[in-house]
Amino acid sequence: MLLLTIANVADECYNNGMRRSLAFWYYFSLVIIVFLSFVFGDFSQITSSLRLVILILLGLAVIGPLIFLFVTPAFPLPTNIPILSKPSKRERELEELNKHLEANDKAKTEFVSMTTHQLRTPLSAIKWTFHMILNGELGPVTEDQKHFLQKGYDSAERVITVINEWLNIDYIEAHKDEYKFVPVNISELVDGVIFEFNSPLELKKISLTVNHPKSNVPLIELDPIKMSMVIENLIDNAIKYTPEGGKVTVDIIDDKVATSEKLIELVVSDSGIGIPVSEQSKIFGRFFRSSNAIKLAPRGTGLGLSIVKDVVERHNGKVWFESLEHSGTKFHVTIPIKQNKV
Repeated sequence: MLLLTIANVADECYNNGMRRSLAFWYYFSLVIIVFLSFVFGDFSQITSSLRLVILILLGLAVIGPLIFLFVTPAFPLPTNIPILSKPSKRERELEELNKHLEANDKAKTEFVSMTTHQLRTPLSAIKWTFHMILNGELGPVTEDQKHFLQKGYDSAERVITVINEWLNIDYIEAHKDEYKFVPVNISELVDGVIFEFNSPLELKKISLTVNHPKSNVPLIELDPIKMSMVIENLIDNAIKYTPEGGKVTVDIIDDKVATSEKLIELVVSDSGIGIPVSEQSKIFGRFFRSSNAIKLAPRGTGLGLSIVKDVVERHNGKVWFESLEHSGTKFHVTIPIKQNKV
């Protein structure tokens, strides 16, 4: 009866705001008392010193909660002590559901990424074909035919723009563990990307030269989809901001492959409008576009170069540039031959 009363008082004290850490010590004292009572059976058989300890514990168990029940402590008590408890059935169900949703979201992201990349190449070929027909390269075309062919060309251009926006969103949402590093032939990767730019190159009469290494370059460990975005953004910017009749050059440099650094370097240079010196420090910022770029091509998100920088750095590489306004720009990208295994 006494133990029940003490327990009720302590519980009431807890419900009125006593900290769990103190409640623990009070209940622990009660447990000791009950345990010793069972062990010794007869209280009279306990030695005087042990009897004194039990009485002190009993007094603390009774008086302590009463004090904290009616008296506010003068010092703050800890409130961040974790209380471990077994998750309920509902909590386990919610946890499983959350894992299922995360798996579905990852599958969706991978599907969008794969589909958009698969769609863009054939759409670029369709757009290029429309362009050739419109220019009369495949035979004479009447004005009425040009009208409908131009609609097809414009539609292909709009779809490609949407796909590029999807890819940007896919990248922004991607995490490091979603990068799939595989051995890749860097020359073949560059050539595959350049094929998509045949149409704008011909439209602006820009010459594009690719200088491959003279020797065979070893396969590079990288994520081909993400690294393709780097090459696409750099070449797209070079073409977009280079006037008609200009020049774009892509150099694949293997000078550091055999050194201790074991790096491959990619350089994309153009004879375009360049970047104003006062704005060069912001060029890799998300959503930033230089003032002269906005005048030349008002439409744009300003995400391209920030994505380039992030992808390169996730490959443990570096990216930098050299530029003079009205004199062109040269972007350098270096990435290691092999990625460090975590």
